[in-house]
Amino acid sequence: MKPSLAASLIATTVAAALVVGTGGAALAAESTAGSTAPRSLSAVQALGAAATAARIGALDTSIPKITSNAYLNATEQAQVLGTLTGDRSAMVSLAAKIAADNDLAVATAGYRSIFTGYRVFAVAIPQAHYAAAASGLSDSAIPALQAAQVALQAAIAGPLASKDTPAIDATMAHLANQISVARSAVSGVSAFALSVTPEQFNANHEILASARAAVKATTAAVKAARADVASVTAALR
Repeated sequence: MKPSLAASLIATTVAAALVVGTGGAALAAESTAGSTAPRSLSAVQALGAAATAARIGALDTSIPKITSNAYLNATEQAQVLGTLTGDRSAMVSLAAKIAADNDLAVATAGYRSIFTGYRVFAVAIPQAHYAAAASGLSDSAIPALQAAQVALQAAIAGPLASKDTPAIDATMAHLANQISVARSAVSGVSAFALSVTPEQFNANHEILASARAAVKATTAAVKAARADVASVTAALR
């Protein structure tokens, strides 16, 4: 096989392998407004209506995205949708309950439970996005990079051996390292993110920080590895 044709085939293989999505990770911080509440019933009801409406709107945006997400497996998707739809139903019920309450203390308790009992913005929505991102990275992006790595190694060892250089070898080594970093960073992230509960967040507001950091680190390693693949592919043409 002529080197030019081999290079073309390798480039095509690599390009096809890398057409994947990694999912997006939504980074939302829960409002702390629930820690205090106004002293009048009408004010509590107004804030309760606004808080529940904001969460219902956010959930209505997130639920279709999870339903159509190709990277969550069936078990993960069912768990995420169960949480999101359950929280939505709870917000609808709380909105009606707070609006109908005629006792300030009862309305205030209902208002505070919007924040402490559900944590839609701090737990439910972020954990769904972290899990989807982690699954996309581990099940699609990283395997695509591994396939590209194998294709490049075969080309360098075979028909394009004459084009191999120390610079290419160094880039291939860096590619292997970044794939390893990505695999290690993303391991277990989806399962952990989905295991976090509002109660755990109440006790530790940084509980999802490790999942956020892992998705960020994995994404960075995947981007670096893709750049390595592109560099070696170009050098072999």
